[in-house]
Amino acid sequence: MPKSLGCLTSLEALDLSGNNFVILPKNISELYELQHLGLRYCRRLRSLQKLPPQLAKLDAHRCTSLSTVPSSSTIVDGNIFEFIFTNCLKLYETACNNIMAYALLKIQLYAIRLYSEVSLSL
Repeated sequence: MPKSLGCLTSLEALDLSGNNFVILPKNISELYELQHLGLRYCRRLRSLQKLPPQLAKLDAHRCTSLSTVPSSSTIVDGNIFEFIFTNCLKLYETACNNIMAYALLKIQLYAIRLYSEVSLSL
């Protein structure tokens, strides 16, 4: 991965599928406009750390070594609405709980935002 990846601040979609990295570059969280991150078949990927703040879709299908995902407290600012972790065989209960807790938190925040928007328009 190029070290200049974080300089692509207007990038909205990034497909890194099929790569052999073990962790994502740290500067991926600096891609402030990134909405879709494709990581399909990154079989050596072990961990997801801090993700970009506007991420709406994360596709990690068949990341068979993936065992760690961020907890909801580290990614609550993001917009991830679609997780794809099919055939990620090393995601254990803790990681699944992190994913579920994050999804529930995002639903709650989205409901609050919708309620406030509807209330303001009445």
